[in-house]
Amino acid sequence: MCLSGDGGDELFAGYNRHVYGPALWAKLVDVPLGLRQMAATVLTSLSPRAWDRAFAVLAAVLPTLARQRTPGEKLHKLAQAMGARIAPTFYAGLVSAWPNPMDLLIKTEGSSISEPTWALRQPGSWPDAGFCPQGSSAWMQYLDTAWYLPEDILTKVDRATMSVSLESRAPYLDHRVLELAWRLPESMRVRGGRGKWALRALLGRYVPQPLWDRPKTGFGVPLDDWLRGPLKDWAAGLIDPIRLRREGYLDPTPVGRAWTEHQSGRFNRQYRLWPVLLFTSWLETYGISG
Repeated sequence: MCLSGDGGDELFAGYNRHVYGPALWAKLVDVPLGLRQMAATVLTSLSPRAWDRAFAVLAAVLPTLARQRTPGEKLHKLAQAMGARIAPTFYAGLVSAWPNPMDLLIKTEGSSISEPTWALRQPGSWPDAGFCPQGSSAWMQYLDTAWYLPEDILTKVDRATMSVSLESRAPYLDHRVLELAWRLPESMRVRGGRGKWALRALLGRYVPQPLWDRPKTGFGVPLDDWLRGPLKDWAAGLIDPIRLRREGYLDPTPVGRAWTEHQSGRFNRQYRLWPVLLFTSWLETYGISG
């Protein structure tokens, strides 16, 4: 048996989009679309690694910048969302690897393929706008709780733990904790440019600050480097255009574009490429590949 911290970010505003997203959207919505697109071009003119190096230099003068991990990737992600005309599209741009997943699929005459329904596409299920207006921190938290948490995080943890016969429990998702979290005012979730304020204040009573007041660190692996290095040949074989056309599922054009951009080093397309690679690998493993 083990305990996990899953749900803490979704319920208490622990993601950057909860902290910075509402203010960014409030500023962007009044900026002409053409200017936003120009700004996005400027942001992507430097590679994520170049931005990381720039932030490392600036952090010597502005120490608060040191709290941002992988700032280059975050700026590129922001650039992807800057063309949004409404808050839901802005949120989708911040959380989506592929701006339009349907572009990945090979379309055949008479086919009726559509993207699976998810929380963002179901406005009727959203909280009352008076309590949770579109684009607000709470609204983004709701979407993450209703979609990202069960469809991604909890699924991943369940499969990983069950594969080794380990029981995992998430105390944050006890209904009493969840109900308390949603009753908190936004000022107790986001304050002073930091998320999870209530949890930080509580933890500060029992644990020395240097142990928890640190930059957020995820559980990522260096896929970007692996796909340009030791996994390059494996990946290139799985997404070979001739192979993709023969299999008949994925359009080689957007996949090839993402691959070329990633290999150039100007973009980090690991999050676009990895699910594609796993899907084609799955087809091969189970003899479905053409």
